[in-house]
Amino acid sequence: MPLQAARAGEKGVVGGPHGRVTAYGTFLDPGGGRSAENESGKTRARSTSNATTATADEEETHTPQQPEEEKAGDGSSLPLLHPESPATAWWRKLFFEVFDKKMLHSELDASQVWDLSAEHTSAEASAEFREVYTRYRRRGCSLKHAIWYTHAWKLAACWALQFASLLCDACTPVLLYALLAMAISGEYEQSQIYALLALLYVSALGEILLHCHSHFLGFKTNLKITGALRALVFENTISQAAYASDDGFGGKKRMAEMAHLYDEDVVNVGRMVTHMQFLWRSVLQIVFELFILVQVIGISFQSIAVAFLSMAALLMGLSRVGNRVRRKLQKKVEERLNVIHECFKGIQMVKLNAWEDKMQEKIERARDEENRERRKVNFVAALQYCLGVDSPNLASVFIFGWVAMQDISAMSPARVFPALLLLRRIKSHFYHIVRLFDVVSKGQASYCKIDCYLSTCHARACEQAKKDHQRRSQPILTGGAGPNAPEMVVAMERACFGQSVEPGKALLLNVSFHARRGQLAMIQGEAGAGKSTLLNAVLGDINCLFGDVFVAEDCRLAYCAQEPWLQTLSIRDNVLFGSAFDYKKYWCVIEACCLTDDLRMLPEGDDTKVGPKGINLSGGQKARVALARACYADADIYLLDCPFASVDAIVQNEIFTKCIVELLRFKTVLMVTHNPELSSSGFVDHVIRVEDLTVHVESAEKGWAVGRHPSRRVDTRNSLPPWRHEDKSVTATTGAPQRRGLALWEPATPPLSCSTLSIKLSALKTVPEVGNTQVPVTSECVGTKVAKKFQWKKEWFSIKTWKVLLKGGNCLRFHVPAKFFLLLYAFAGTMKDVYLMGWSNRAVHGDVSANDVMDDMKHSANVYAVLVISSIVSGFASSVLHAQALSVSANLMFHDMTVALLRAPMKFFYTTPVGELFNRYF
Repeated sequence: MPLQAARAGEKGVVGGPHGRVTAYGTFLDPGGGRSAENESGKTRARSTSNATTATADEEETHTPQQPEEEKAGDGSSLPLLHPESPATAWWRKLFFEVFDKKMLHSELDASQVWDLSAEHTSAEASAEFREVYTRYRRRGCSLKHAIWYTHAWKLAACWALQFASLLCDACTPVLLYALLAMAISGEYEQSQIYALLALLYVSALGEILLHCHSHFLGFKTNLKITGALRALVFENTISQAAYASDDGFGGKKRMAEMAHLYDEDVVNVGRMVTHMQFLWRSVLQIVFELFILVQVIGISFQSIAVAFLSMAALLMGLSRVGNRVRRKLQKKVEERLNVIHECFKGIQMVKLNAWEDKMQEKIERARDEENRERRKVNFVAALQYCLGVDSPNLASVFIFGWVAMQDISAMSPARVFPALLLLRRIKSHFYHIVRLFDVVSKGQASYCKIDCYLSTCHARACEQAKKDHQRRSQPILTGGAGPNAPEMVVAMERACFGQSVEPGKALLLNVSFHARRGQLAMIQGEAGAGKSTLLNAVLGDINCLFGDVFVAEDCRLAYCAQEPWLQTLSIRDNVLFGSAFDYKKYWCVIEACCLTDDLRMLPEGDDTKVGPKGINLSGGQKARVALARACYADADIYLLDCPFASVDAIVQNEIFTKCIVELLRFKTVLMVTHNPELSSSGFVDHVIRVEDLTVHVESAEKGWAVGRHPSRRVDTRNSLPPWRHEDKSVTATTGAPQRRGLALWEPATPPLSCSTLSIKLSALKTVPEVGNTQVPVTSECVGTKVAKKFQWKKEWFSIKTWKVLLKGGNCLRFHVPAKFFLLLYAFAGTMKDVYLMGWSNRAVHGDVSANDVMDDMKHSANVYAVLVISSIVSGFASSVLHAQALSVSANLMFHDMTVALLRAPMKFFYTTPVGELFNRYF
């Protein structure tokens, strides 16, 4: 089998990132230019012809050529019919003719999705916002000021478009009232009717176009805000030390809380900022329409003021109650997600100990607590929705009753119909206000969480930077290695690590040791003595209570954990880890970590895909891939936590010789090991023994002559075998060695005797460095070869889905009365309008005698009030019953999914990322 498979991004593919061709589907160049699809075909044809004559150097060094639209960041590089392209006609932009009408009838595919312009990408948006946020944070301003300052002009443009749309929308009821009054009076000309109808059409069209453009501009602004905030939250999260991100006290965040902060809260803040325009628009629309109701139609202002102020106070109270219960529900959801994550993160131990029933009971208990809070949220939400939507109907009862009490003759069709239209519009605006109040309240709560989290991270970073500055400013002892010895890169002096110095809370006490550039230190100790804790202390992931910890500021650290962590990528991409591909360094690292023979046996060589569980790889192979990734980083200090734990003794000695001694010859290495033979090697400069919560150091520097090089791997007078390539300038006895990279050599040519190998000897020649070849986790090739993707149903209606929703007798018990109340809600909503028209007709035609006017008015008002109240009650009952029915169905599906996953074989979890499972529970 091949040692090295052909790379998708290195051969025969020209186009977007990772070798994908940028295509725009149905959009063609009207000027006779080539379409993207034809361009892609010609590119593939050129690639095929070149593949037969290309040398191995070209295959490895070929960098995908980016198309013109990706090279430049301005709008001129965008394709035709792109909404940001200046080549697109203005009328297409005005009427949104840039969109493909076929998109309305089918699902979107990759060819129908436009690339974002440079300013809307996450990198550009985060860079712009980070600069503004840093400047405002120094002034003591909040996150909200930075968001407003960054996007002030675009938000102002959105608001201006919404205001213009509001003016157009406000003209509609005025023109309609004038049209009805003219038609009823009979004194009009035909041209006047046509003019009013034309004005109605123009105002309606203007309102729609202005609203759509404002919404589109707000959508693009929302993209920038969301991308910038997510980048900021992610950067602050990964910059925190491990002891500041685990579960516990002091504002520490668990995984579910961080996922909710990154996924939900950031979106809520973006929606709040961009939806404020719709909130004040709805409020102003209500004000305009109430003004028309009073000034044009002649309804009393006192009745309108009392009715709508009472509704506003009621809705504000319900909004506060809803926010309170939603916060409690969010905490319960996060607790349930944490339980699920802990269960499936350690699913192997759960199955080995047969804890499936116990974990299911724990998950179900967390789900029950969540359901109790969710019922409260559903109750308040249903009450808020029904009163918010139907409160204008209650106001209409009061308003029309007031008008009838003042003057029964005022109930004319010319007044009732426009008033009824305005009240319907006010009803829809109240519905939007209720939803927007929910968006704003959620956004405000999320904003407070994000602002508090970023402030906490900033405070911790400042405190850590202050401690680091104090430690670096303190003099570090140079030991007895002579004046020309390399500088100290890692040192600790009487350091204490843990939560406190109390018994049982301290992890390490009175730790003192030092390591110079290029030295090798072995860390030994019993299981649980604190060897890994010592490495984490060097990384800064353990809280230092007192003492001095020094790590050279100009040194880069590479860490190899005891438990290998691999991404859902190929072996090569795991080793590169986003770094540029260098042929010589890559194959030297592969050879030094003894992965050459393993790659030859794998089905696709170094292009073999591995999952989050390391599918297709043994424990030793995963450990060596993780070691190769650390070596390829070419850092200055290497922290290796038992890298040979899963490797046999023969391979251990080979890796130690090739990798630790030779490849990392000029690097500072701190390695944890349980092998006494490695610790007693003549290459080791320090042996650090961890016992009784402290360390004891055995240094090889003590008995050496002054002026001799302190690194036994570098100094050639150590009576050890000679190196393959000796650098006299580095190993001289005088002059401190400078910072050096990996000690590379010419990698040996792997034997390719099998005829089934798909690569040639010429492909193993040395090639210069090329660009980044890392493939993202969401790559299509990874999804098809490693993770079993969940397939979405293409049809929107499925009988099986309805069977699952209606499964169980409890669901039908709630669904049947819910549908009954829904029909009653629709019937009551229709009957009240019909009754109102009949009431106005009786008043106009004089069907009621003068003596019975008051009695008829009271009777009509009571009937109308009963219809309105029945509409509210039936709508509330229908909402609560529907929510309960869906909750029962969701609980049944939750139970079935949990049982199925807990009883699934381990093969399923090896091939399915934990994130896929966790996303289904989110």
